[in-house]
Amino acid sequence: MSAGAPAPEAPQARRIGPITIPANFGPFMLLLVSALGIGAVFWGAFVSDPGIEVVQFDAGVEATLLDTLRERDVVVFPEQDLYLVGLEDGRLRVVDGRVEFSGCAVEYLPGDTRGRTRNPSGGPGVLEDPCSGAVWSVDGDAIARVNEPLRTPAFSFQRDEEGVRHLFIEVITVGGD
Repeated sequence: MSAGAPAPEAPQARRIGPITIPANFGPFMLLLVSALGIGAVFWGAFVSDPGIEVVQFDAGVEATLLDTLRERDVVVFPEQDLYLVGLEDGRLRVVDGRVEFSGCAVEYLPGDTRGRTRNPSGGPGVLEDPCSGAVWSVDGDAIARVNEPLRTPAFSFQRDEEGVRHLFIEVITVGGD
């Protein structure tokens, strides 16, 4: 060191009111927060299981499904509790028939006239929860005893090896619902 430069001072403890904070408190807290953050990432990635399962359900060949929708308003997939509906503007909608608040699956009642004014084609048919009595139109809009629509999962068309387009529906299950 040069003769005129002062010697560096050692870190001093600080006082905040009646509490004395050690000089190395800042670096210690940085290490602690970093370790907790890394631990949380490892916990989420390797230990905890949120119980979320995402499955791509192959609903069938596009041309066959569209022909079926021309004959009737709804294509039902009972094993998955899914309903494929043709909307008035030509788009498609998939309705998830699993009701989160009751834990039941809806029943499709094709002759029920309560949905006539809300259904895309203006025809009869509703989806009814047998546990709560809640009623929805075939496109999932709430009609009676409920304020929320049914879930509408995402779907896409994908070509198979032969070039035939299939409808794939993304079915999300949280904790076995």
